[in-house]
Amino acid sequence: MKWNLINTKKTISLLVGILCILPLLGNAQNDNDNHRKYWYYRSRLVNDFLKVGTGQGESMPFNQRGLYASGFNPYFVDLNIGDGTSTLGYYIGLLATEYYLLQQNNQNTDKVKHELFCALNAINRLDAVAESLDPNNPTALNGFFVRDDISKNFVRDNYNHFNYFDNGGNSTNTVNSRGFASKFNMGAQRSLSSWKSAVEDVVKHDTLFYESQDQVYNLLFGIALVNKFVPSSETDGSNIFGYGSGESSLTTEARNIAGRIIDNVRDTKNSTTGQSCGGALATGWKIYRPTTCTPVLAGAQAEIFAYPLAELEGIIKNGMSSNTGTNFSLGSIPKVFGNNYHNLWSRTLGYSAWNAYVPSNVIKVDNRVFAENLAAACNCVYGTVLDQILETIQTELHQIPFLGFFGDILFYIVNIVTQTIYTLIPGMIKNITETAINVNAYLPDAPIDHGPLARKVLHGGLYMHNPANTIDYLLNVAPCDDIYAFAGGYFGNQQWSSTDRLDHPERMWGSGHNNDFYGEYPAIDYMLYHNLWYIHQKQEGTSQNIVDLSDIKIYNQNGLPCHNVNAYETIDAQNTTVACFNPTVWRAGKTIYFGSGVSITGNGSTTSGPNFHAYIQKFDCATDVGVFRMANPNDSTGQEPNSMSNDSYANGVRFHTVNYPEQMAVLNTEPITEHNQNLITELPTEESPLDAMLKAANPGFSRELFVKPTVTKDEVSAYFLLADNETGFITVMDLGGKVVYNNNTLKQMDSGVSIDLSSFAAGTYILKFTTTNGTNKTQKIIKE
Repeated sequence: MKWNLINTKKTISLLVGILCILPLLGNAQNDNDNHRKYWYYRSRLVNDFLKVGTGQGESMPFNQRGLYASGFNPYFVDLNIGDGTSTLGYYIGLLATEYYLLQQNNQNTDKVKHELFCALNAINRLDAVAESLDPNNPTALNGFFVRDDISKNFVRDNYNHFNYFDNGGNSTNTVNSRGFASKFNMGAQRSLSSWKSAVEDVVKHDTLFYESQDQVYNLLFGIALVNKFVPSSETDGSNIFGYGSGESSLTTEARNIAGRIIDNVRDTKNSTTGQSCGGALATGWKIYRPTTCTPVLAGAQAEIFAYPLAELEGIIKNGMSSNTGTNFSLGSIPKVFGNNYHNLWSRTLGYSAWNAYVPSNVIKVDNRVFAENLAAACNCVYGTVLDQILETIQTELHQIPFLGFFGDILFYIVNIVTQTIYTLIPGMIKNITETAINVNAYLPDAPIDHGPLARKVLHGGLYMHNPANTIDYLLNVAPCDDIYAFAGGYFGNQQWSSTDRLDHPERMWGSGHNNDFYGEYPAIDYMLYHNLWYIHQKQEGTSQNIVDLSDIKIYNQNGLPCHNVNAYETIDAQNTTVACFNPTVWRAGKTIYFGSGVSITGNGSTTSGPNFHAYIQKFDCATDVGVFRMANPNDSTGQEPNSMSNDSYANGVRFHTVNYPEQMAVLNTEPITEHNQNLITELPTEESPLDAMLKAANPGFSRELFVKPTVTKDEVSAYFLLADNETGFITVMDLGGKVVYNNNTLKQMDSGVSIDLSSFAAGTYILKFTTTNGTNKTQKIIKE
């Protein structure tokens, strides 16, 4: 049969078109809910699943809370960390992408930079302790690491951190002894970790303790996102990386870490003699223990991934990019960017092995994840005409379930033949192509959706949606409160019933699989999906701006009209005057701090003043914002804050303290020492279908607020609608939060105002419109 290339191109175009249309048919849930879920899970992560810091065990995310539980059983609430550095790699990628999204929206990035510093420093800490296994006697950094260093008493020693609503010390039998979002009614107290098993129990579980190749690839995946999205100029203030590094730049240290790890895999050196453990460089690419020069017992063989590892080191350390279309020829120097990081193996057999390697449902999911993460990070994909034909055949066969396996077999047969025949013919070796990355990622029983999306946001190129579940659909269906799975198919949502979709999608309930790793999960998978998706949307020009909803700073606001403020963790107000003429609630999950220069005025009464309520109450769900429910499960009265009696008054303002077991200090008299993000406005509400139609016809339209022009040298006009007895407020601020214009007397008879910006300095300003009925809108203005 003669294959028609014209038909091939038409088929490819048709398939791509179908896959691109599919997302439009999915759930169009409001992006705001996805953002709220993100920040809810971020607060839950740093309270329930890790402790940020630079000490032993810190900044290492736990994988499960409640291991071995058959349900929300209070007797199985220990925290477990398995492949610790694999999870750490994804956590680092989460932080890098979060930094980028906040930075692109002119948000404060201090907190995420501090977390990133601690996470990268954790890699160095695991490296420094790997040879001696003594935290007090670290060795030099050489790229060989252990999977975690969490002691068996780590959770018990930090009990109130992991169960911060427990004010009774290390008690574990009270209903309020639990974490940020845990459904367990008793507090987590014990750590289950590789370090505990291998060191403190004096059982050398080498298989579960030292690095394996999957730990390497996942760390490098996260570091590739740091390399792409965090400028090398960024630091965590004056903090310096330890263990002999001496570096302060976050990205430079990430690149140094990547170099050390890959160098060690390529050619491990004996820590005593300095000699190569693997002998000649041509036989490297195996993970050895530097102290004994014996291979680790699990995941030592990295030869098949030698080529992408060498390429990735060139990309990360020198900021270079692989060149799509480049092919290797034995007759000449390879046309690869990572020349200085290759050796004989990676240039020859390692290269051929990588290009002939086609992960499929014949190969277990671990290897598919390895290939997807490395392909995404190094962009080692090269297309040929032959590839287009074969990939079209495979793609079409995969549309027919009972023929899909035949397509994989065909792929293997052709690759064996072409590798044998065409090795010396440039341009004819089968490569891992763009299409293959997408197809291999979307196998129904274990889809690896993040792989193709990560490669797209890192390097551009072809990105095809998963025909079964698009990323936005997966974000929409994620539970608002908790990601978990227990025996008997007990989970919040089937798509989020795996310990980690990033590494183990095959553990999702359904499709013939069961998840035997029970517990509540840290949701790093959801958060990384979220960030990759919204970076992709931003690259496509359709992204909504991202702001932090966990820590809110309200600084330097003069005459700020009262509006409800909800923060999953902290509200920090300083040098701000707030006028409250209607009931207003500030609610935080942890702390509300009124610093110097804060003035809140009400109606002038000293005996009553229903204007301002400030209280601490944990959020039961991401969409709990604005619904002030009692958090005490023993309380059945349904009382709202206004009906409670423990109010105090000052200057006509009611300060409300919630009186139940989960109470914390409402007014924190000490300055908040944590790094905090900046949020001046809350996210807007979802538009009605009519508003959406009007906005489509008139970009920038909003029923509540319409500002034009948004780029001006002199005036802007703000049009709005107000109801009877509704008052409107317009404030214009620069990006530093300084108020440059304020009008708080707008009534229903007013249809708009003109604002003269001619005397303002050139730059970007935020116009904020709020009303006493709860409208909250913002518009960015550029003054030329």
